[in-house]
Amino acid sequence: MIPMIAKSEEEQPENVGSCTLSDIELLQAISRRVHFGKFVAETKFLAEREKFTELIKARDSQGIDEAITNSAVEQQILDRLLLKAETYGTDPTLRYSQKAQGNIEPEAVVKIYKECIIPLTKKVEVDYLLRRLEEN
Repeated sequence: MIPMIAKSEEEQPENVGSCTLSDIELLQAISRRVHFGKFVAETKFLAEREKFTELIKARDSQGIDEAITNSAVEQQILDRLLLKAETYGTDPTLRYSQKAQGNIEPEAVVKIYKECIIPLTKKVEVDYLLRRLEEN
């Protein structure tokens, strides 16, 4: 992810502490976002209890993955994300006649979600559902 969002490859030792704190906050936010998949998985399970019960009993992780996948919703998320990254990732102090300068390429944000966040979320959903019928 870093090469997609880093503006420079130069070392800046004076920023290591601040960057580390920001990295920790970012990783915690990503973890929270990914683990919301458990709530989504539970909702999907309750909506189609019989279907998911069969898949879980068969330990069919690929079938569960296919059952939880809604490509249209994923595309809506990516489209909305691109718009938000274009809107909020620019310097609002620039005049309209100036070229907007973003802090991050909106396409990079979409790529991170498409290749990392969504697959991780789906993995959490599948893992959750595979354990859904277990007794504590």
